[in-house]
Amino acid sequence: MDINWIWLWVLVGMLPHSIKRYQEKNEQILDIRALFWQLSIYWQQRRCSWTMDIPIIRFVWERLRR
Repeated sequence: MDINWIWLWVLVGMLPHSIKRYQEKNEQILDIRALFWQLSIYWQQRRCSWTMDIPIIRFVWERLRR
């Protein structure tokens, strides 16, 4: 595989393809997804928290635990 194709896939995997904002009971959530990662930001009564998920790491970790 040519090096330019590898960089293209890395670039595509880093760009967000879905940005959603929604409201639950007392909380607002902003969910940003890309091919290689997912970021969720939570707001609740002036407090902010976030989670970052990298699916390939979770997938490999679950396979190793078996």
